[in-house]
Amino acid sequence: MKVKTRSTRKKMPLLQDPSLSGLLIARKNVITRSAAGTASGLCEVWLNFAQKPFLLIQFSDRLQYGIPNANSDLVNDINLIFDGTIKPTKCEIYGQRIGSDGSVTTQLWPKRGIFFGNDGEFQKAEVLLANFGDYHFNGGSVCFEDEIFQWQLAPLSEDERERFEPCETQDFHVTHSALLRRRDRKSIQIGEAEEQVENLRLFLSYCQGGWVSPICVQGFSKDNIQIFEHWHDSLLSNYQSNSRSWLDSFDGMSIADAWPGFISLCRDPLWKESIKLSFYWFLRGDSGQVGSDGGLILLQAAFERLAWHLFVIDDKKLSAAKFKKTQASEKLRMLLARMNIPHDVPNTSPKLVEFSQDNGGIDGPEILTRLRNKLVHPQRSSYSKKAPYPQAYFLARHYLVLCLLNLFNYKGNYIVWTKLPRWIGEVARVPWA
Repeated sequence: MKVKTRSTRKKMPLLQDPSLSGLLIARKNVITRSAAGTASGLCEVWLNFAQKPFLLIQFSDRLQYGIPNANSDLVNDINLIFDGTIKPTKCEIYGQRIGSDGSVTTQLWPKRGIFFGNDGEFQKAEVLLANFGDYHFNGGSVCFEDEIFQWQLAPLSEDERERFEPCETQDFHVTHSALLRRRDRKSIQIGEAEEQVENLRLFLSYCQGGWVSPICVQGFSKDNIQIFEHWHDSLLSNYQSNSRSWLDSFDGMSIADAWPGFISLCRDPLWKESIKLSFYWFLRGDSGQVGSDGGLILLQAAFERLAWHLFVIDDKKLSAAKFKKTQASEKLRMLLARMNIPHDVPNTSPKLVEFSQDNGGIDGPEILTRLRNKLVHPQRSSYSKKAPYPQAYFLARHYLVLCLLNLFNYKGNYIVWTKLPRWIGEVARVPWA
């Protein structure tokens, strides 16, 4: 007997109000290609942080039926080629509305952003960034570089900010621009620029303690003629003016001291993957999203990854088998010792000091491991509501911030997350400096 199964394909919404609001990025002629056929027509591209996804493309008709109906099985494979552009934009249908007169309004979501122009060589790239905090830069900007590329980061001017007001909300703002050049002023390939922009996204997100997104990347020739324009719709945390990581609001110039070490590690594909995952767990572990207990679990995943890379891959101090047999607290203790990070319980966390004393004077790594085990191994020890999870979470955050800064060979100031509350400008020198 044939059994009927329910389709798992996401049902496309019927648009109640077909009009889009926000910032009109472009109104362009476009060719659509899908299993339903090929057609051409006019579309509008809109950016609006009040909706998700932020970036949508809208047609006032179905481009002579070149776009499939939203209820068909063809909604996830639509290619758009904008006028004057070779590179296709891959889309899926976000929603459709059929009017009483038979007219159709269709909205498409560009899954990997929207690309206008050509992908040839260019001299410089300008990047618009969303939700990077308010930091002081001497002279209004900060320059940071490696052996090949140079970035200049600055907050948007008042006039530039006004342009994006129609698409902004309380939680999402276009805040900064960044200029990318080669140090030797030679031409840049688009693949090189994409890699550098991704590195910038990761690094600034770590500095901010929340996901920062490159909203738009524009490439220009040496005569300042625009070669291409790439609009993004990527992961973005709510705006916070102050960092939830290591960078103090008064100390924005320290970006230039941490960047070279970060980029040096990123040149090794294995190290880049470990750093990327550590950033991911660090940002996902924000207690505002998952609670201090959930954050504690996620941060320990980052410790495990860094310890594996250092002791098994790099130093070869431990075999894979020995690493797996080593207790989590000992691996964290070894990681902190390797980086000259104190692992005693800070006096600024009185609840952790009390918990340590009640359990025989255990150190920071042992506290984090025991509290984590209370959560993930309930058969071993019962969950205790009196356990100091918030303070333990901030201690774990403190450890991870320092571990990453040590890997980047940074020797400046940082925010001490075990000393709360704190004043803006209240920082300390890293312990290995």
